[in-house]
Amino acid sequence: MSKRYPGVTALDNVSLSFAKGEIHAIMGENGAGKSTLIKIIAGAETPNSGVIETGGRSYGGMKPAEAQNAGISVIYQEFNLAASLSVAENIFMGKRIGKGRFLPDLKEMNRLAAKAMADLGSNIKPETLVFELSTSQQQLVEIAKAIVSNCKVLIMDEPSAAIAVAEVENMFRLVRGLKAKGVTVIYISHRIDEVFGLCDRVSILRDGQYVTTADIEGLTRKDLIRLMVGRELKETYPVHGTRIGGEVLNVKDLTGNGDFHLDLTLRKGEILGIAGLVGAGGARSSPRCCAATLSPFPALWR
Repeated sequence: MSKRYPGVTALDNVSLSFAKGEIHAIMGENGAGKSTLIKIIAGAETPNSGVIETGGRSYGGMKPAEAQNAGISVIYQEFNLAASLSVAENIFMGKRIGKGRFLPDLKEMNRLAAKAMADLGSNIKPETLVFELSTSQQQLVEIAKAIVSNCKVLIMDEPSAAIAVAEVENMFRLVRGLKAKGVTVIYISHRIDEVFGLCDRVSILRDGQYVTTADIEGLTRKDLIRLMVGRELKETYPVHGTRIGGEVLNVKDLTGNGDFHLDLTLRKGEILGIAGLVGAGGARSSPRCCAATLSPFPALWR
């Protein structure tokens, strides 16, 4: 499989195979070609060359409807849900439920949605609007969408990035349950511990090229890092002797829409990380935030 964009080759003659009922990780640094590969498999991108074979058929490039008909579903890092619609409406979006020519059978839709959620061990009501759900619950709805579509291959793009650590094990349980039913799970992640704890095999991409595929049992953490970066790393986080200076930015009592309350200080020469789950408020720090004292110092702009 090859895919070229103006000025860059995203995938260069990459060949991979996935077995029925396995959890297969794809790993690589940013820009390795992982996202391009899964978009091609899902029909969201068209390759310049290459063949996809599944279910006894060959495709020179899939369309989204062909991928869906072949049993391929994708859960992207950014969920593809309509927040103002119900759980049931999201699960069966684009599908005809009931015999009505123009309107779906809402009672039957809700019944089937409740069954799909129950199969995942969830008691979320099908009438619930998606915007009322937590991030982990929305992920369950995405998985339910795949199940009702007779999914044979489920691609999960950084599935743990949007949920709390305490909810990751529940997501693992769901993935293992899909594996037990014969579903192939392609698991995209940067989190090495998750790959070792969940997956059967791992394939490595580097700079758009295929490196290798190996059984997880035969690898160590150092092996995986070396394959991803192409060299031995002696220090994952090397220490630099940068001297930290005085304050260049001070944020006091920053609030916005009731989502957060923040105080922080940034010093010259330091790297200050702001971490949190999706929806924690880090992306909403805009000029519309109110009740804040923001004191920039001239050194910040040099």
